[in-house]
Amino acid sequence: MENKNYDLILKELGLIEEKIIFKNDRKKRVTSLVKDNNDKNYILKWNCESNKKELENLKNEIIFYNKLKYNFIPKLMKHGKNYILIEYIESYSLREWTLNYLKLKKDDFLEDEFKIVIKKMCEIFSNFYLINDKIKFEKRQLHYELKEMSNKLLLSGPMGTKPNVFYKMTNSIVRKLFLEKRVLNIVGQVKDLKSSFIHRDLHLNNLLIEKNKNKLFLIDLENSSEGLIVRDLCYIYPMLYLLLEGKENHRSYLEKIFYEKHPDKNNLCEYKKINKFLLKVISLNNRFRKDISILQYLKLLKDFILIKEEKVI
Repeated sequence: MENKNYDLILKELGLIEEKIIFKNDRKKRVTSLVKDNNDKNYILKWNCESNKKELENLKNEIIFYNKLKYNFIPKLMKHGKNYILIEYIESYSLREWTLNYLKLKKDDFLEDEFKIVIKKMCEIFSNFYLINDKIKFEKRQLHYELKEMSNKLLLSGPMGTKPNVFYKMTNSIVRKLFLEKRVLNIVGQVKDLKSSFIHRDLHLNNLLIEKNKNKLFLIDLENSSEGLIVRDLCYIYPMLYLLLEGKENHRSYLEKIFYEKHPDKNNLCEYKKINKFLLKVISLNNRFRKDISILQYLKLLKDFILIKEEKVI
């Protein structure tokens, strides 16, 4: 990796690297925790100038950090051609927070802290997704988004998790033989969905919970654009719902608040159909859930393959 430029930026900004949070040699990207001379921390995101695609993403992120002045988005402190310096928030990701919460839960009693986090998350959704009625719904766009979401939920997974080789190989076959047909069936059932400015990569690690405050922040805006709200909300919902496996009271509360505060209230039935389908998809991926036996996996696989197709009138 061409780190000379990265080191130069640290020097020019008067910053000291504390630790590397994320490093991608292929994309030539580094995200690090840094501090200034007063020991104040920041997040530095750096891209090598030779990677034009990632530079465009960074430029896009700078535009939206400047444009979006919400109190649930970290402040942009400084930026240059190939870096941004962002306010540091001592926090857990929503995924990390949920896993820690569940470790301490031996029962299904709803704690106030869980209710607060879910409400605040859904309030962010209500404020962030402002419906743009000028954008007309197109099934072609839904097909593209749903296909991409399904592929990621079936074959990808959170950072730090490892795929089971048997499940991954089987899921690859499922994708080739069944996924497109199932996606087309769902798209055929949907009559309308609204668009807004969307995040486009809304997973559980891109929502942060500030330590000791239960305040939530939305991060990583590099892919943001106008698009279907379903691309975000039907992506994150199955992840969190599946993580709450075995906690039916918690799942019910999530479902209740999620739909109560949903920004596209006129089309809730459509979102429920899509979430139901994507839950079947993500349930096949061990990287998003507790370990399951091969027998349990095969039962889930059978349920997915035998999804009843509804006729579209």
